[in-house]
Amino acid sequence: MKCYHHPDRDAVAYCSQCGRGLCGECSDRYNPILCGGCAEKIAGIQLNEEIEYYNDAVRRLRKLRIGAIVCVAFGILFGLALTSGRSYEILGLIGGILGGLCFAGVPSGWRDINETFSRFRFILFLPIAGWIMFYLFKLSFAIVVGWIAFPREYFALKKIVKQGKPQ
Repeated sequence: MKCYHHPDRDAVAYCSQCGRGLCGECSDRYNPILCGGCAEKIAGIQLNEEIEYYNDAVRRLRKLRIGAIVCVAFGILFGLALTSGRSYEILGLIGGILGGLCFAGVPSGWRDINETFSRFRFILFLPIAGWIMFYLFKLSFAIVVGWIAFPREYFALKKIVKQGKPQ
């Protein structure tokens, strides 16, 4: 069999994707052994996956920012409404900011908790009241975990976006 790219040379290897014969020079070009067409095809697929990964990070970062801004704004309004006309409005402002950040981290905490619970393969046989209690526990746990999960997720996405689009 002759090389696909060099018909004057004997094939010493085969493309791992399409099976075309390759000479020694062509077979040493890529690892694993690929012909030029298959290598370009695979590189194009990988580039598209990297671009989609980047675009997904941008969308998730935007959602996190908007969610945090909305939660903090409502927290501030709620905190100031509770303390309006009193001498400790600054506490309402601080409490509103912290409360807003607390609820902004719930989705990140919920995702982390779901990852943890998905590792345990158990089935809960509970009445409706048990399920309500289970999800209330999960929500309160997500609020606590969100304090750690939200900044971690935010800065990881920010790092991906800062690196820029793949070339």
